[in-house]
Amino acid sequence: MGKAIELKTNGVVKTNDDREFTRLIGGFGDNKPMFLFWDAGELLGLKTEEVRQNFERNESEFEKEVDFVDLKSVHTQSVSDQVVDITGFLKSIGHSQNKLNASKRWLAFSFSGMMKLVKIATTKESWEIYDRFLEDYFQTKAENHELKTELKQTLEEQLEVLQEHKKFILGSMFMEQDDSKKMELFNESEKLTTEISKLEQQLERRKTIEDLQPKIHIANTILDTQSAYDVGSFAKILGIDDMGRNNMFKWMRGQGLLMKGNEPYQKYMKYFKVIPVVNAQGYTNNKTLLNPKGVEYVVKRLIDDGKAVTKSVDEILEELEKSA
Repeated sequence: MGKAIELKTNGVVKTNDDREFTRLIGGFGDNKPMFLFWDAGELLGLKTEEVRQNFERNESEFEKEVDFVDLKSVHTQSVSDQVVDITGFLKSIGHSQNKLNASKRWLAFSFSGMMKLVKIATTKESWEIYDRFLEDYFQTKAENHELKTELKQTLEEQLEVLQEHKKFILGSMFMEQDDSKKMELFNESEKLTTEISKLEQQLERRKTIEDLQPKIHIANTILDTQSAYDVGSFAKILGIDDMGRNNMFKWMRGQGLLMKGNEPYQKYMKYFKVIPVVNAQGYTNNKTLLNPKGVEYVVKRLIDDGKAVTKSVDEILEELEKSA
């Protein structure tokens, strides 16, 4: 006999586009939410059959009674130990008898199970939805950080899935005789090309950071100094095309680090040092300098913005010290 569980509902959760899903409780311990595979298709923009196929192709990656349960095979009971009519429960929340009869298994997924479904889904929507909806549905915002981090670190896997799907679409387009359907497939292929390009850019930026990582750590003795460096010298040492002193200040303003007068916003003050300087006319103006922590921070922001930084922070600081 399977594991005894309790089934009940607990409110309604809305997506960003105002679709409503009833939160279902049961299957994974006391008061733990679950998500039915019929609803997963609606959430991810997939047909139920596609969700089932995605799951079955990757079922070895899912752990039974941890990631999923089959409600058709478990014994359910209420708090008062009165047997619950599982068919009646599913029908009460909108699933018809015909739908139940047509399904070999009545799959329910935990948070980790839904994350895996999202991971193997091949639609752009799936990657956007999990972050903005499932946290609320499963009420595990603090607990899911590690799972989300793991998902976001599998860019290579995402890229492979999209590339394989594009191959399938191109093959289908070649075989399709109907011109209108062929055009639909072409448009889908173009969308996939855009997504693939974005992922490739993310991977390239990550590789740049990883290549610099052994050197990007600055010794505490340097970080703790009172040194501060001229932004023009910093820009010159970086050697980024079309990124001299003025454009570096312009970029920092565009990134929200500096205000119109090139002075840092309060939240970024820890990365800068502002000193008074007297100009040739005898007037005093403020000059914004970068401190060592600011050098490290701005380098990371530049890389994240796709700028070609070829020197490590240590190398940049060493050259700044020599030019000071």
